[in-house]
Formats: sequence, structure tokens, C-alpha cells
Amino acid sequence: MRVRFAATEEEALEAHAILRENVQMVGFVTRGNVLKKFQQRELAVAVHIKSVIGCVCFHVRRDRVATIYEIAVSKDTPTRGVGSVMIDWLRRHLSASGAIAIKLKCTADNDAANKFYGKVGFTRVGEECGKRRRLVVWRMELGGFLGRS
Repeated sequence: MRVRFAATEEEALEAHAILRENVQMVGFVTRGNVLKKFQQRELAVAVHIKSVIGCVCFHVRRDRVATIYEIAVSKDTPTRGVGSVMIDWLRRHLSASGAIAIKLKCTADNDAANKFYGKVGFTRVGEECGKRRRLVVWRMELGGFLGRS
């Protein structure tokens, strides 16, 4: 398995299908939004043989803090650890490109996901009210250079 930016629109649509099968965990994500992330190089995919088995959508703000919007793994994936590998790839990619941190929000009642984020190196930095449920705020410092060139 390897993680990389989605290379084709077909891979982006495979990523969208994975997000749809995980709608209870990640919420509703439109096809158009996934294609936009693909065009902006903000969609990474985990590929096993020739199939997309996981994806992560993210955005790097001007302050160099990246936000993960969705991360999901196919329910049919034969490989365990896909989420950890995607987070590690994203951490290395963002760190090399000058990002200083990664943040995300997860529903407080999603015990498995919250346990996962702690396990892969995120620090729980707070909670806030979401539209329907409480959200846990996670952050991972990347140690990027803070000065200006």
C-alpha cells in the first residue's frame, strides 16, 4: 500500500465512494467537493494494488495550519493500519511543505476515532459545540519554521 495525491478524476471518484460508505462517520460530502479537493491537490489516497482503499481531504490555511476535513478507509479493505499510514504520509508531506500543525474536529461520541487520533500523535486541545453534537478538537504540532524568509 502507498499513499499519494489522487492522480486522476477516477481516483477522486473512488475516494468519494469511500466517503459515502462512511457517511455516518464523516458526514455527507458532495462529489463536487471531492473533485474540487482533487483539483487543488488537497486529496490524498491510499492505494493497494490498483484500488483506492482510503482517502484524506485537507486544506492548508495561510497561517500554515492544515485542517483535515475527512479521512476514511474502505470497509472492504484487506489491509489494517491504512488510517495510520495516511496520517503519517500527511504529516511528512505537510511538514516538508512548511505547515506548522494539523488540526481536526471529531464528534465526541465517536470513541473509536477519538482513540485513533490520540494513538497516531494528535493532542486533544478542547471541545466545542457542533451543529448537532459536541466536537473534540485535536491538534498535531509539526515543528515547522515560524519565521519569515
